[in-house]
Amino acid sequence: MSKYTVDQVGNYLSSGFWAGRTPVNLGSTITVDLSSLTAANDFLARAAISAWADLGLNFSFATGGHADIKLQDDFSGAYTDWTRPRDNGWWFSTYYPTVNVGRDFTQAYGSKYGEYLSQTWLHEIGHALGLGHAGNYNNRATYGIDNHYANDSWQMSVMSYFAQDDNYTTGASFAYVLTPMPADIAAIENLYDLQPTAGAGDTTYFWDTNAGGAHGRIGRMISNGTLADTPFTLTIMDRSGIDRLNFRGETAAVNIDLTPGSINSAFGLRGNVLIERRTVIENVDGSAGNDVIKGQDADNQLIGRGGNDRLEGRAGQDDLVGNAGDDMLIGGTGDDRLTGGGGRDVLDGGAGSDTAVYIGATGVLVDLARPERNTGDAAGDRLISIENVIGTAGEDTLRGTAYDNRLVGGAGNDQLDGDWGVDILEGGAGNDVLRGGAGSDRLFGGDGADRIVVDFGQDRVRGGDGADVFLFHGGQMTLVDFTDNVDDLVIYRAAVADADLTKAEILDNAKIVGGDMLLYLTPSRLIRLEGVTDVSTLADDLFLI
Repeated sequence: MSKYTVDQVGNYLSSGFWAGRTPVNLGSTITVDLSSLTAANDFLARAAISAWADLGLNFSFATGGHADIKLQDDFSGAYTDWTRPRDNGWWFSTYYPTVNVGRDFTQAYGSKYGEYLSQTWLHEIGHALGLGHAGNYNNRATYGIDNHYANDSWQMSVMSYFAQDDNYTTGASFAYVLTPMPADIAAIENLYDLQPTAGAGDTTYFWDTNAGGAHGRIGRMISNGTLADTPFTLTIMDRSGIDRLNFRGETAAVNIDLTPGSINSAFGLRGNVLIERRTVIENVDGSAGNDVIKGQDADNQLIGRGGNDRLEGRAGQDDLVGNAGDDMLIGGTGDDRLTGGGGRDVLDGGAGSDTAVYIGATGVLVDLARPERNTGDAAGDRLISIENVIGTAGEDTLRGTAYDNRLVGGAGNDQLDGDWGVDILEGGAGNDVLRGGAGSDRLFGGDGADRIVVDFGQDRVRGGDGADVFLFHGGQMTLVDFTDNVDDLVIYRAAVADADLTKAEILDNAKIVGGDMLLYLTPSRLIRLEGVTDVSTLADDLFLI
């Protein structure tokens, strides 16, 4: 038996079950009368309405009199009836549904949110909105006999008669349905002009939620433990903002793929968290377990927290954070940031210019060319396709490769060596030593008394605040912020050996061009001091050694 797509099931729910158009034709604002419900059923019915409203349906409540949908619990059983009123002998085209979920259901199944009674309200209100069953069955059905397609289950639609574990093809855990599922959303989109408002803005789901509607209720109940013993499934539909799935309070591992339309596992269950097919979720906070979290084409932030995690950014410029445990971080395409945290981690940047981040550690040695030398939090880490390193607030030693590298020391007295390639070195605060190596590099000392060494290439240098020493071996250097009587410029004699220049001759040969001082050492060796126009200011700041 073949599987149906979400659209195929959605079409069946909205028209196929009825062998034509649904009997319901409600307006843009749907009025609901629930004035006769007991308190328990009133709460569950409103929760179900909230879940349907999250799709972009507009509900209002009426007490007595005429309403588009009437909810009651007066009679036994759970069912939805339709009436078509008439006036002066003419039948109106609109059917008005009455939903009954009897008090016998409350006695049989209890009134706890997230269990079968609340799912029954969600199901029956789905009928009232115009949805049929997910197959040609009513009252009861047996999987393998009554289903029309292989993937008929609650995982696809709340209108199905088959729990996830009734259908062996799902591989999912038994779970009660808290929201409309993917095919239900497609069916409602067939019937209504939706204006989704749920998830507007930057929304966090589950722990520490800021969501409204049904997902806000679910998140708060997860955080306060109310749903801890309830197996549940849901679908997230969110068409805007930068959004996050937060599992930070969970001990059980999660398996999350942010691809739209994906089926995911969390809260100790399999196949219970679904992402609607046009929904883009950007970020995930993992659990204390061994998580598998995968991004998509957006710029994702994936945080593993505890456990030995596998994080895959895929496309986009991603931020992957493993935290504790022996983690595997795979950036994929794009310029990614990979933070392994504690443990022996694998940081695989993939395509793009990728960065290993050690900000949270206390001083590291990171040698991109010879990682077996690495110490501190970097010891034992395997660095693959990593071009850049951001160090710690402590004293770091960062060394590049023959490729183009960016090395950032941060606070502390750091030593940065670009080696070959066109490198960017940033010392940050502290008394740092920066050496660009071969290639045309950009060197930024930052705050503190820094030593900046220029070897070859055409380097651009900024010392930053503090008394800096600039050491020139060769090539060409543009010095952006030389300060008289604060900074020192040291020229190695080897740099002028061909011309056999003295300090006095260097100063005599200096030229002022375009507001900058040019020191011509040899035909291929030049120092430009931006903004310096008085040669005499170098008299006590220039050294030849």
